[in-house]
Amino acid sequence: MLHSTRKTIRATAIAVCLILLVIALRYVRIGTWWGYDVPLACIAPMVYVGLLLYWGITLEIRLTNARVKHLLFASIGLMILWFVLRCAKYDFFYPYGDICRYLWYGYYIPLNFLPILSLMAAWHIGRRGHARALWLLLVPDSIFTALVFSNDLHQWIFRFPSGALSDSFYEQRPLFFVMCAWMAVQYLAALLIIFHQCRISRSRRLVWLPVLWILGIIAFFFWYNAFQFLPIRKPLQVTEAAGIVLAAVWESCIQTGLIPSNIGYQEFFSASTVDAQIEDNGGNVCYSSLGARALTEKERRAAMDTPVFLEPDVRLQSRAIHGGRVYWEDDLSAIHSLSRDLEEARAALAEENDLIREENKIREEQAHLEEHNRLYDSMAEAARPALLKIRILLLNLTPDAEDFSRRLGMACVLCAYVKRSSNLMLLAEREERADAKELALCLRESLDYLSACGVLCSLTEEGEGRIPLDGIRNAYAFFEETIESVLPDLSALVANLSVERETITLRLMLDGPERVPEAEEIDGTFYRSFTAKEKRDDL
Repeated sequence: MLHSTRKTIRATAIAVCLILLVIALRYVRIGTWWGYDVPLACIAPMVYVGLLLYWGITLEIRLTNARVKHLLFASIGLMILWFVLRCAKYDFFYPYGDICRYLWYGYYIPLNFLPILSLMAAWHIGRRGHARALWLLLVPDSIFTALVFSNDLHQWIFRFPSGALSDSFYEQRPLFFVMCAWMAVQYLAALLIIFHQCRISRSRRLVWLPVLWILGIIAFFFWYNAFQFLPIRKPLQVTEAAGIVLAAVWESCIQTGLIPSNIGYQEFFSASTVDAQIEDNGGNVCYSSLGARALTEKERRAAMDTPVFLEPDVRLQSRAIHGGRVYWEDDLSAIHSLSRDLEEARAALAEENDLIREENKIREEQAHLEEHNRLYDSMAEAARPALLKIRILLLNLTPDAEDFSRRLGMACVLCAYVKRSSNLMLLAEREERADAKELALCLRESLDYLSACGVLCSLTEEGEGRIPLDGIRNAYAFFEETIESVLPDLSALVANLSVERETITLRLMLDGPERVPEAEEIDGTFYRSFTAKEKRDDL
């Protein structure tokens, strides 16, 4: 077998010796104080129950799958229940026929439910999660058990030819064989699943061992049923044979590797490349890998609370486990080397990031300057005609010139327009809309300079709101174009600014000039208006 050790062989030998001893005691009888000879085999149930309990304790230590472990514990519990029912039937209630019969019926609780527990345990080998569909198989098992307990009413499972309800003389009905076939199908399915789940080729070649035990129990049942009503003292009863085979089949699956277990973990731990050791609660080292160093008491105590460094690149850690404590060493040389490389790379990246930030800053400043230059160039280009006119007006202008006031006033009007239109261009770079009062301020400043030229001026405002800056600039350009076309003949000007929803309207009424381009004349007064509407895209 794959996982047999001296301890396993010794425990198996002791179990075999105990079973042989119990078989031998079945044929020894002793006298009692009440006068009857009693076979010493009455201690057999205690021996078998003790062996099953010991086997269950070893399963707790060896099996790694918790669900498989719990299902096997439940199987052991059913086997012990079977022994208890058998002892109660023959040792306590033997004279009471009805009670003995129902205790006999109780045998079929473990008989019907042991197969499904075996099937579920086999299904969980190597799998995670719950197999909820398997619980549905409990339905037919429960039905068969209920039919057995109600057999007195219908006799579909057992028939009593003598007419007396007794477990001494009976016949099996066809439904009994259906129940047995259903048990056999579940056991066979469990064995096939275990064989299918195994991934170790050598374990697959040893599948004959659990099969041999199953064939043995089948042969035993045939032999037992053939001689069940003969007065022959049999070496084993069905309960005992079933308990032996149950433990033997599962143990052979564990020993051959068909069921994963932690057998051989000590050798694996010793050969492991992890430098670790396990000590018991008394501080004695129980297991140690080959590469683990001998730790001092001081190092152990220090590592209990927090990891400690035995060397610059070796860290000692520990964790409390059941029954003791585990210590292991972490080789951090590769991590430290990688950290140094990362630190160097980080420093290089930091320098590169500083250069990139400086380059981005220079690019931003350059873009900012280019934007300013573009804006100033556009402002200069827009103001060039007005500046040229101002230069012509102020060329060779002296205070004693006859047209000094007129030319100076016209220059001030042009300067106000250059100033205000430049402000509007700057504002348009940051926003798309501005308050209508912005246009009113531009008009009012221009009108103030016109008043200095002797022109009677007036401005009225109606409505308010935020309007597109393009409309404001166009309206102000319209105003300046009109004024320049009528100076110096203009004597009076009335401007009306109206804002309604998305529409801006500027109306001019002019007196003095003989003609105003594109203006309507009524009784010597010229009227001119400008309207701007916001454009919206139709959705």
